[in-house]
Amino acid sequence: VAVIQARMSSTRLPGKVLMPLAGRPALARVAAAAAAVAGIDRVVVATSDQASDQAIADWCAKAGIACRRGPLDDVLARFLLAAESEGAATVMRLTADCPLLDPAVCGQVLALYHASGCDLATNASPPTWPDGLDCEVIDMTALRRAGDAATRASDREHVTPYILDRRDIFTVRNLRCPIPGLAGKRWTLDEPEDHTY
Repeated sequence: VAVIQARMSSTRLPGKVLMPLAGRPALARVAAAAAAVAGIDRVVVATSDQASDQAIADWCAKAGIACRRGPLDDVLARFLLAAESEGAATVMRLTADCPLLDPAVCGQVLALYHASGCDLATNASPPTWPDGLDCEVIDMTALRRAGDAATRASDREHVTPYILDRRDIFTVRNLRCPIPGLAGKRWTLDEPEDHTY
């Protein structure tokens, strides 16, 4: 199951996930890319239960995409809620501010996860791909352990730091970019300048 984190209350670029990009909202582009990843069975959007995110829930309903709502600030709890509601055994973590997400790259991260038998496969630890192609694939057992044990605000806000910071307990594999020099590139929608090009 691919879970796409989305909220309207970004401090740097409010409403960015529904901003139009060549006629389609950023979230529509991420959802389409997620659905195109080989091996993904279902796509669900995880947004907050705040009134500010009703527009995301409404868009999902209109687009026919599953949407689950949970705490705004406890993204780990919200993410788990969305994954469990879809019966996920394995979950791919994506964010709605990455409209140039590449299904082929995500598919490689998923293939690495399956081939290695790890708890978490990523292409961002260390980051060697452009910002905006980030993808993580997590075993639900490991994610539930993190959900039960994580207490730091940063662990709850960013979903996977609890696992990434405990590689003595969890097995983590990273997919490196085969093209050198791309790590500093930004292919994401995070600041006003990103939407003006």
